Order: sequence, then structure tokens, then C-alpha cells
Amino acid sequence: MTQIDQLQPVSIAARLRQRWPQIEQLLAKGVRHMDIVEALQAEGLPLTLKTFRAYLYRQRKRQPVAVKQIAAFGSAALPPDTGGATPPQDLPASMSVRERRKAHAEQYINPVQSHPLLQRLQRKQEE
Repeated sequence: MTQIDQLQPVSIAARLRQRWPQIEQLLAKGVRHMDIVEALQAEGLPLTLKTFRAYLYRQRKRQPVAVKQIAAFGSAALPPDTGGATPPQDLPASMSVRERRKAHAEQYINPVQSHPLLQRLQRKQEE
């Protein structure tokens, strides 16, 4: 092992980045922020809850959405409660973010099936 291989990150941010995938998995499981901070403090990381939340905000702001989903669900697959739907394919680049989100959401939510007032209206129209 060379001398450079033995170097360890010094800053709090660098040490957190090194542990980030594990931290995201704990958060996805529902572990409280304070419990994570206490565990990191026990490892010798001088960290407060406020500082941890600031790093959490900054890190998530930098991460692309796919990385967040992988951390939350353990793989690139969609969560099991999606009913097997897949994200919309071949969306035109000219679509706005709002339009892409709506197209994506429409695959998972059928407003007529999920909203009681729309169900009632549909039954009235069928009669």
C-alpha cells in the first residue's frame, strides 16, 4: 500500500460523501435523522443535526433523480406498487418539465379510478 492510499478524508463533507450511499439507504428505510447523526458522532464525526440536514439538502440537490430512486429502492427498478407501469419512453425533448411529469404520472394514476367524485360522475354518465 502506498502512502497516498493511506490518506483519509479530513473534512466533514468529504467523510459524509464517503458514507452517502449508506446514509441514503438508512433514510429510505425510515431511520430518523437524529439516529444517523448519533451514529456518525459515535464514529468520531463532529456533526450536529442542523449541519447534517444542511449536508443532506446540498447532497440531494446535486444528485440526479435516478440516483435517489436507486438509493431508495435498492435497484434501478421501479417500486413494486407501480403495478408494472414503466416510465414514458421517447418523450419529445421539446416537452416542458411539467408536461413530462404529467405524462409520467398519468401512467400510474387513472383519475377516474382513484377519485371518488369522478367515479360517481362516470357511473351517472353510464346510466
